[in-house]
Amino acid sequence: MDSGNYRLAKRSDLDAIFDCDPLASSGDSTRRAQIATAVDQFQCSLWIGDDQVVGFIIVKAGSFFGRNFVELLVVADSARRRGIGRSLLRAVAKSSTREVWTSTNESNLAMRALLASEGWQFSGTLHGLDGDDPELFFFLKPSASHK
Repeated sequence: MDSGNYRLAKRSDLDAIFDCDPLASSGDSTRRAQIATAVDQFQCSLWIGDDQVVGFIIVKAGSFFGRNFVELLVVADSARRRGIGRSLLRAVAKSSTREVWTSTNESNLAMRALLASEGWQFSGTLHGLDGDDPELFFFLKPSASHK
C-alpha cells in the first residue's frame, strides 16, 4: 500500500490533477470541466504521494437514489499497482454511512478486479451508454468496507 496522504482537492490542485489523468492531460475539455466542477463542489479528493497528485476520486454525494456515487477514480499511470486506487475507495467507504455505488465499463478489468477484491457487490448491467461496452454497476455496504 502506498503511504500517501488523502485530502480534499483545491482549485490550486487542478493542473496537478489534470497531469495525473490521461484524458485531461491530453486536452480533453469535457474531462477537464468535469474535474474542475467536482473540485469547485468539494466532490474531488486526492491521494498525494512523493509530494505530487498520484490519484484522485470524484464522489457525488447522495446523487444516486440518495446514495453516494463514485463517478471517477483515476490513478496516474506511473503510480499504478501500488494500492492507491484501493486506498481512495477505502477512504470513501469509511466516510459513508449508507451504501456507496459506482460503475465501470465491462472492458475495465482492472477496476472490476479492484472492486471484487474490496468486497463490492455486482448489481446489474446497463447497455447502450458506450456502444458495445456495457456499464456494470456495483455497491458496497458500510459494514462490508475496510475500516
